[in-house]
Amino acid sequence: KAKIEQLTTEIQASTAERTQTVADLAAAKENRASAQKAVEDATAQRSKEAKEFEEYSTDAKTNLAALEKAIPAIENGMGSALLQTNGIVSALEAVMNKASMLSYTDKNTVESFLQAGDSSAYAPQSGEIVGILKQMQDTMAADLKQATDKENESIADFNELVAAQNKAIQAATDSIEEKTEQSGQLAVAIVQLKNDKSDTEQQLEADTGYSLQLEKDCKDKVRDYAETQKTRAEEVLAIADTIKILNDDDALELFKKAVPSLLQIQSTASELMQEALQGLRVVSKRRGSVHLDLISLALQGKKMSFDK
Repeated sequence: KAKIEQLTTEIQASTAERTQTVADLAAAKENRASAQKAVEDATAQRSKEAKEFEEYSTDAKTNLAALEKAIPAIENGMGSALLQTNGIVSALEAVMNKASMLSYTDKNTVESFLQAGDSSAYAPQSGEIVGILKQMQDTMAADLKQATDKENESIADFNELVAAQNKAIQAATDSIEEKTEQSGQLAVAIVQLKNDKSDTEQQLEADTGYSLQLEKDCKDKVRDYAETQKTRAEEVLAIADTIKILNDDDALELFKKAVPSLLQIQSTASELMQEALQGLRVVSKRRGSVHLDLISLALQGKKMSFDK
């Protein structure tokens, strides 16, 4: 019974531990999924930002290249007609279409210069045009540098985030493997404990049944012994009464009168004793009674007489 109580306690403890392990396993899986989702989202965002930066950077570098080529040409007195032949005008027009940093006046001045066919008409304004273009160049270069710095920071932040999330993923994966194994071991242990408890309960039931049967058998033996003792006592009493009757003078005379045929065969007292002794031996052999044996010995010793 003590073992059953111990097994019950162990089953309860193991079941509680497995419940907690399963909960920890679920939490670890959730944490890993969350970390993986964070990496996926960050990667998608990084890809989007990288694409946007690449497009901006390519466009900005193209514009800066156009300005780097146009400014020296204008400074050297090249007019719009000549610039047109070198492809500089078309490049500058593309730049001007995206030059949101220029005022309306400055933008209109540059566009008028680019559209003029005679370079001499705008020769006096070449210095102003160059100033506007250099301002554009400086602004675009600064914007590109700022965008590049921001992109580098974003890349660093992304790498840091991914590294941290990868560690979290690995830690969660290790926990999942550990908790999965632990949960399986606990499940097996619980089954074994329950089987052990069941076997112990069955054995206890069998032992209890045997004990009850043994107790019943003992009671039956005691009852049988008491009945045997009672029977033997009654036998001894009956034999004693018989001997008493046989030794009584009046009983003998009555016996002789009631059975005259016995007198006719002239049985002697010795013959009667021998017949009584033979009868007692038969009864003693069947009963196994010590008291009957003592009576037989008494008859053999001729301590009692049938002659009267």
